[in-house]
Amino acid sequence: YSSHEAWLKDWQEYRASNFYFVGSKDETAGCQICQLDREGNLKIRVPKALEPKFGQYVSAQGIEFNYGQEEVLAALQRDQALSYRFARKNHQWYIFVTTQRRSMPFQTDRANGMIGIDLNPGVVGWALADAEGNLKHHGQFKVDLQDKTTNQTEAILGDVCQLLATLAKTWGSPITVESLLFSRKKAGMREQGIRYSRMLSNFAYSKFDQMLLSRCDREGIELLHRNPAYSSTIGMVKFMSMYGLSSDTAAAFTMARRGLRKSERLPSKTARELRVDDSRHVWSHWQALKKGLPVRRHHLFTSRVAYSEALVNLSVETAPVVGIGRKRSRTCATG
Repeated sequence: YSSHEAWLKDWQEYRASNFYFVGSKDETAGCQICQLDREGNLKIRVPKALEPKFGQYVSAQGIEFNYGQEEVLAALQRDQALSYRFARKNHQWYIFVTTQRRSMPFQTDRANGMIGIDLNPGVVGWALADAEGNLKHHGQFKVDLQDKTTNQTEAILGDVCQLLATLAKTWGSPITVESLLFSRKKAGMREQGIRYSRMLSNFAYSKFDQMLLSRCDREGIELLHRNPAYSSTIGMVKFMSMYGLSSDTAAAFTMARRGLRKSERLPSKTARELRVDDSRHVWSHWQALKKGLPVRRHHLFTSRVAYSEALVNLSVETAPVVGIGRKRSRTCATG
């Protein structure tokens, strides 16, 4: 800036480019000062000090929102609170409205099975179990979050949430996702090795949970949160070899069965070798088994199988494309 006056002018213009009106359900049209009717007429009550210049009200007609118009009209009909934010950009004013979204009744049923999700840096594994707990479908969403900006990360995770919602609506099945604090998730990832360390700062686990919850709520999909304890170990020991799954899809299948409250007992042969105490919780048996396994153990539970897995590669440069790839491998490598 050439002078303080030039800077001050820009600062004052920027400061005056946003203002906000908080709504209340006890007020007419959901807000005391700013009111919108169903015909798109907007009326703003002017402060007393500015009435000589602007009059008692400032009004505008033909207000319509490109996104969320139905929600705004429904909120007006139900006498809900509506809060308004006005923002000036490029000499134009933009209006943003915030209100409570209508509760959508569930369009999914556990009788149609359950979709389980296992979230990891670089890949999101999913699996569909039928109502009896048998594997029906499975796949992966490949995600590249490394060195991405916040907006790029949110865009990629938003695509994943949209695809998961599409799967849930297609099969009419709820979704089960792990309930875990982000700090504990990061600690678990750090234990897996150095190759995860650079991903930890970019992996927006908590953001994914928020976005998935919002998507499911908006589209009437039941979302269950379950403790993910030993889901990776159970998936690796019981299902990787049986179905020819990758480690993430095996863990996702475990989460789907957990959402259906299916049995998680040790395989009978393993239980006999460990001499488990049936009076204790089944997770204590898996804890004992996990302690006896080597650190690098996935190869112990793979088999020579032919499998088909749905792959979705997501990035900010290209739109997601779903394909079905078939591979034959001596180990259950992900496609």
